[in-house]
Amino acid sequence: KPFLTDKKQNLKHSLLEKINLKKCCISACPYYIFGMERGFNEVHRVYLDKNWQDPKTIINKALNFLEKNNDNFFLLCHFLQPHAPYVAPSSKIKFTENDLQKLKKRIQEGGKLTQDEISNLKIAYGDNLKWIDQELAPLITKLKKLGAEIIVTSDHGELLGEYNQVEHPRGVKECEELCH
Repeated sequence: KPFLTDKKQNLKHSLLEKINLKKCCISACPYYIFGMERGFNEVHRVYLDKNWQDPKTIINKALNFLEKNNDNFFLLCHFLQPHAPYVAPSSKIKFTENDLQKLKKRIQEGGKLTQDEISNLKIAYGDNLKWIDQELAPLITKLKKLGAEIIVTSDHGELLGEYNQVEHPRGVKECEELCH
């Protein structure tokens, strides 16, 4: 079920459609299937690609778009990082989807995260954040050369052991760590 009402979606999409620019959406977020990519001239569903977790997949598509559209464009890039799974190639500590599912199952059964697990989650998350920061350099350089305005946003934070939770559990919305 879409997380936005049709009224809000229609308003957002009608505003986007009024922007007289070439609009491209490149996303590693499968929740765009709810219609959030409507109103774009070009859509790349990276979450369907083999290397969807690698930020280079989005960056390469963005750079290709910019080669053809170097003025009057609106480019939305929705990266997976630093979102879970925490699998930065340079990290010595990784938490795959399977690892995180095991932690969540243990938590659901009443288990507690250890201090080592919490420390490792924070290291792996930090390494994911460094990974995306490093990979963004070519895209930022290209956008600066084009004189583009760059807006960086986030859809939510991650829990890294706070409240004995990981990631961003469904239903947990009023939580400082997820909202700010």
